[in-house]
Amino acid sequence: MGPSLFLMIPVFFLELFLAIGIALICAFMRNTLVDRFFVVLSVALMSINYLVWIIVGQYALTSAGWFPVWGFASGLSAAPVFIGVISGLVRA
Repeated sequence: MGPSLFLMIPVFFLELFLAIGIALICAFMRNTLVDRFFVVLSVALMSINYLVWIIVGQYALTSAGWFPVWGFASGLSAAPVFIGVISGLVRA
């Protein structure tokens, strides 16, 4: 339970603040190019399966050498948090 909470609490709060910020921007710029861009982008990215986000995110972040591939305690745990925030924003 500890590692799951350690990963999901930052994902939850980062998603929350980013989603509220993007929603406020879209609400302020209603019916403009910015609003339509975010709507089209979210609809397009929602069609990608969650598992694809995880696999592609792990491959991209670890092949660049930014994060370790294996192990909870073997380094920075920002890769799963980053992937969780991005995939969660897409689903919002």
